[in-house]
Amino acid sequence: MVAAEGEGTISVVLADDHPEFRQELRGLIEETSELAVVGEARDGVSAVRLVEELGPDVVLMDLHMPLKGGITATREIAALDEAPAVIALTASGASEELLAVIAAGAAGYLLKGTSAQEIHSAIRAALDGGTPLSPEVAGALLRHVRESGTREAVTDPPPSLTDRETRILQLLAEGRDNNEIAAEVFLSKATVKVHVAKVFEKLGVQSRAQAAVVAVRAGIV
Repeated sequence: MVAAEGEGTISVVLADDHPEFRQELRGLIEETSELAVVGEARDGVSAVRLVEELGPDVVLMDLHMPLKGGITATREIAALDEAPAVIALTASGASEELLAVIAAGAAGYLLKGTSAQEIHSAIRAALDGGTPLSPEVAGALLRHVRESGTREAVTDPPPSLTDRETRILQLLAEGRDNNEIAAEVFLSKATVKVHVAKVFEKLGVQSRAQAAVVAVRAGIV
């Protein structure tokens, strides 16, 4: 489903119940010819339906919408066979919502008011396996996990991870994309993707953001 680099336009679905904001967001996204908005949804039900019908590469998802909230819609979209990358885009940086939408399968979380360049970078990062988070959101996530009392006192890696997988988990938890990880551990990008998939499988997670939470709780970042 994801448009490979150099093979065409990246398709985006917008999900937000405010038409004025969707119009503004469409303008920001389409400042570059690499991205195209292929559909707009004003509620979570429509968002899931559009994803099933259009098969976009990315969904920008508001969390507070009628009929079905963004967290529930994200969970349903993430469960699809060829799920797009879902990036939460909302006015709230509440840690509870952040953790909930990450647990639902979101690839990243941006605050409304993010610049066009940051949105473009976040979309590309999500498609490349990155974890786009606004700086304020990233800080809130780490603070919440570290202050929640669930961080372990030891720094041993989660069970069954190899040393290399543990290092890759550390790097992805720091927000590194696959190209950066490949350069750091002297592997090809394709090999890094295989290792990341194995890390997800062993940790029982679906996204890099979820893996980052596990890494913080395990005390390895």
